[in-house]
Amino acid sequence: MRRTGKSSSAAKNNALAFPRERLREMLAHLQRDYPREGCGFLAGRRGRVAKVIPVPNAEGSVVAYTMDGKAQLQAFKAMDAAGLECLAVYHSHGFSPAVPSETDRARAFYPDVAYVIASLAGPGEPEVRAWTIRGGRVTERKVRVV
Repeated sequence: MRRTGKSSSAAKNNALAFPRERLREMLAHLQRDYPREGCGFLAGRRGRVAKVIPVPNAEGSVVAYTMDGKAQLQAFKAMDAAGLECLAVYHSHGFSPAVPSETDRARAFYPDVAYVIASLAGPGEPEVRAWTIRGGRVTERKVRVV
């Protein structure tokens, strides 16, 4: 299964190319799940997001997420069938900034993908930021809306 974007150009140059329509699609999903944290995967090729794959939050929590295991497996199968890589795990923060929490850091199980966080906490447009979380170390990644 293509679970990591490790070989992608985005991983090498630290940028995640996010087509405006895919960004809108992800934000619409997260706003529907608000105030609970929404979550899912971003799949694509060479660092460019081609598909948003929502995954139910099995916790149903407003401060944490755990992806539903069965839906997570289905998402990986769909990525494989489409020839796409997992570029990122995404989720929302309903009441805090788009910065990884201690829980996010502890649950960062995919070190070779980006973690995209959308903060729905403030008025106006959601804040969207991306991070690499590897071995407890957090590094911000550039998000380019294209």
